[in-house]
Amino acid sequence: MVRSCGVEGVRVDRAGDLGEAIRKGIARHKHQLQEQIYHVLEGEGLMEIAGTNHVVRKHDFIFLPPGVEHAISNSGLVDLVFLVITSPVTDDEKSM
Repeated sequence: MVRSCGVEGVRVDRAGDLGEAIRKGIARHKHQLQEQIYHVLEGEGLMEIAGTNHVVRKHDFIFLPPGVEHAISNSGLVDLVFLVITSPVTDDEKSM
Protein backbone atom coordinates (compact mmCIF):
# COMPACT_ATOMS: atom_id res chain seq x y z
CA MET A 1 0.00 0.00 0.00
CA VAL A 2 1.41 3.37 -0.99
CA ARG A 3 -0.14 6.43 0.57
CA SER A 4 0.61 10.11 0.68
CA CYS A 5 1.52 11.73 3.97
CA GLY A 6 0.41 15.16 2.77
CA VAL A 7 3.88 16.44 1.86
CA GLU A 8 4.72 16.78 -1.83
CA GLY A 9 7.35 14.22 -2.89
CA VAL A 10 6.91 12.07 0.21
CA ARG A 11 5.15 8.72 0.31
CA VAL A 12 4.67 5.90 2.78
CA ASP A 13 5.02 2.28 1.61
CA ARG A 14 3.89 -0.61 3.76
CA ALA A 15 6.43 -3.42 3.29
CA GLY A 16 4.04 -6.11 4.45
CA ASP A 17 1.99 -5.53 1.32
CA LEU A 18 4.84 -6.95 -0.75
CA GLY A 19 4.04 -10.35 0.79
CA GLU A 20 5.85 -13.32 -0.74
CA ALA A 21 8.46 -11.18 -2.52
CA ILE A 22 9.92 -10.11 0.84
CA ARG A 23 9.89 -13.67 2.20
CA LYS A 24 12.03 -14.84 -0.71
CA GLY A 25 14.18 -11.72 -0.92
CA ILE A 26 14.53 -8.89 -3.38
CA ALA A 27 16.11 -9.80 -6.72
CA ARG A 28 19.17 -7.99 -8.12
CA HIS A 29 18.30 -4.55 -9.46
CA LYS A 30 19.59 -0.98 -9.55
CA HIS A 31 18.19 2.53 -9.49
CA GLN A 32 19.23 5.22 -11.93
CA LEU A 33 18.49 8.23 -9.69
CA GLN A 34 17.59 6.91 -6.27
CA GLU A 35 19.92 6.35 -3.38
CA GLN A 36 18.90 3.95 -0.65
CA ILE A 37 19.73 3.20 2.95
CA TYR A 38 18.90 -0.27 4.28
CA HIS A 39 18.64 -0.68 8.06
CA VAL A 40 18.49 -4.29 9.27
CA LEU A 41 16.11 -4.44 12.24
CA GLU A 42 16.02 -8.20 12.88
CA GLY A 43 17.61 -11.38 11.55
CA GLU A 44 20.51 -12.07 9.23
CA GLY A 45 20.73 -11.92 5.47
CA LEU A 46 22.95 -11.91 2.47
CA MET A 47 23.20 -8.67 0.53
CA GLU A 48 24.78 -8.63 -2.91
CA ILE A 49 26.29 -5.22 -3.67
CA ALA A 50 27.95 -4.68 -7.06
CA GLY A 51 28.56 -8.40 -7.46
CA THR A 52 30.03 -9.01 -3.98
CA ASN A 53 28.10 -10.80 -1.21
CA HIS A 54 28.01 -9.36 2.31
CA VAL A 55 26.46 -10.80 5.45
CA VAL A 56 24.11 -8.26 7.03
CA ARG A 57 22.77 -8.48 10.57
CA LYS A 58 20.60 -6.64 13.08
CA HIS A 59 21.75 -3.00 13.51
CA ASP A 60 23.63 -2.86 10.16
CA PHE A 61 23.15 0.15 7.86
CA ILE A 62 23.92 -0.12 4.15
CA PHE A 63 24.13 2.96 1.89
CA LEU A 64 23.61 2.40 -1.84
CA PRO A 65 24.27 5.27 -4.25
CA PRO A 66 22.41 5.41 -7.59
CA GLY A 67 23.51 2.90 -10.24
CA VAL A 68 24.79 0.17 -7.88
CA GLU A 69 23.26 -3.27 -8.46
CA HIS A 70 22.01 -4.89 -5.27
CA ALA A 71 19.87 -7.71 -3.91
CA ILE A 72 18.99 -9.02 -0.46
CA SER A 73 17.84 -12.39 0.85
CA ASN A 74 17.28 -14.07 4.19
CA SER A 75 20.10 -16.44 5.18
CA GLY A 76 19.04 -16.97 8.80
CA LEU A 77 16.58 -19.09 10.72
CA VAL A 78 14.29 -16.17 11.66
CA ASP A 79 12.63 -13.47 9.57
CA LEU A 80 14.88 -10.83 8.03
CA VAL A 81 13.30 -7.48 8.87
CA PHE A 82 14.70 -4.33 7.30
CA LEU A 83 13.76 -0.75 6.56
CA VAL A 84 14.61 0.88 3.23
CA ILE A 85 14.86 4.65 2.96
CA THR A 86 14.84 5.86 -0.65
CA SER A 87 15.42 9.30 -2.13
CA PRO A 88 14.13 10.72 -4.38
CA VAL A 89 10.68 9.11 -4.19
CA THR A 90 10.70 8.03 -7.84
CA ASP A 91 13.42 6.75 -10.15
CA ASP A 92 11.75 8.48 -13.10
CA GLU A 93 13.73 11.45 -14.49
CA LYS A 94 10.52 13.02 -15.81
CA SER A 95 9.28 13.52 -12.25
CA MET A 96 12.40 15.42 -11.21
